[in-house]
Amino acid sequence: MQRKLKRSFGEVVVDTLKESNDKITFADLGAFSVKHIDERCGKSALTGKEWVKPAHDELVFKVAKKYKDM
Repeated sequence: MQRKLKRSFGEVVVDTLKESNDKITFADLGAFSVKHIDERCGKSALTGKEWVKPAHDELVFKVAKKYKDM
């Protein structure tokens, strides 16, 4: 018995960007890319406890210029 793999568009985009770190253009609507965010740390103003947010990558979608003004 064969099973078909069903993957959503989002899963394909994320998996592709994880492998290559390139830009993926979606028709002429815009492009997906990965943005690296450095580690951040600070001190809570409410509790005084120190916090650390580790470095990570974020998925970014940039809309094409011709569609920014509708």
